[in-house]
Amino acid sequence: MNIRNIPTWLGLLAALYLVTACDRVYDDLSGCLGNTIVFSYLADDDREHLQEYVDDIDVFIFDVGNGALVEKHHLDGERLLSPLEVTLPEGDYKVVAVGNALKETGIAVEDGYKRALVSRPELMEKDGQASGTFDRLYLGETYITSKVMNESRDVVRLYSQHVKIHAVVLSDEDNNSQTWFEQNKGEGFRLTLESLSARFSFSGQRAGKTSFDLAFTAGGKNDRFVLDFNTLRFEDGDPLTIRLMQGEKVLCTVDVAQYIAQYPEQIRITGRQEAVLPLYFRQNPLSLSISVKPWEAVDVVPITD
Repeated sequence: MNIRNIPTWLGLLAALYLVTACDRVYDDLSGCLGNTIVFSYLADDDREHLQEYVDDIDVFIFDVGNGALVEKHHLDGERLLSPLEVTLPEGDYKVVAVGNALKETGIAVEDGYKRALVSRPELMEKDGQASGTFDRLYLGETYITSKVMNESRDVVRLYSQHVKIHAVVLSDEDNNSQTWFEQNKGEGFRLTLESLSARFSFSGQRAGKTSFDLAFTAGGKNDRFVLDFNTLRFEDGDPLTIRLMQGEKVLCTVDVAQYIAQYPEQIRITGRQEAVLPLYFRQNPLSLSISVKPWEAVDVVPITD
């Protein structure tokens, strides 16, 4: 052997050893180059907002061929901003990230990617009334390929899976707000919302039906009633109905699609990531009005006994 070729042969032998070692041992792939996964959320502009809106991320890695779950990881705190390093056998994989699956969220992944679901715990398997709010959920996915001697960097972009409902009931007479509050705090107010999606798949498809019946709480300086909660995503034109209740009495019925269409400059759900539906109900002894701001009002229904 020509002595000048010895370095070349040594390099080839080292590369061959690494390839065969990586291909042969699945439970020790430390000698192989792996995949680096980073996470991103751009909200409604082109700047990074991950740390601002996302508290934690659950990461699921599935085999593309059979849809089986291969690995899962939980990231929170400073780990959200650090790349996730994974070392996998050669093949193609789908990476799914669920953001903010906190105490109000259940995730079912036991049956693989195609049947994986996200919802409130009581709505995972059947439709019905939600017992509380949804978490501020986000979802993202991407494909990655693992190859021996190949290092890749992949980005999972997250997208909002929730809409925030912000509802306020207040007096139409500002100089009488404390008296009005005291007169109404005993019976209080409730808000019902019907015909929403109950769960979504890892591909983002919504399914099922749920509804809400939630009570307002005291807000401001004990001069109003406030309710904030999250639903799963809906679109501007979806046929949803909101009712403002006091006891068993319906004070106001709102067709959500018509309400959104009435305020096209102030409300947009479709195509917006951080979507909010504001509802300000102003009450006086004779009527009730609703608007997107507390100082604007449009009469929608008289109050009758």
